Amino acid sequence: MTKYEPRQRTTGGKTWWEPWNPRTNRYSTLTALGKYRTQKGCAAAIKFYERCYGGI
Repeated sequence: MTKYEPRQRTTGGKTWWEPWNPRTNRYSTLTALGKYRTQKGCAAAIKFYERCYGGI
C-alpha cells in the first residue's frame, strides 16, 4: 500500500494532480513531490520516490 495517491486540485484557475495522503487527509508538503499535469505523471513520481526513498 502506498502512502500517497494522486488527486486533482485546482489552484489559480488551473487543475493539477498532487500527491494526497489519505491517512492525514492532506496534500503532500514534500517539495520532492510537486504538482503534475497528468494523473499518470503524478502516480509515476509517487512510485519512483517511494521506491528510491522507502515510503516517504
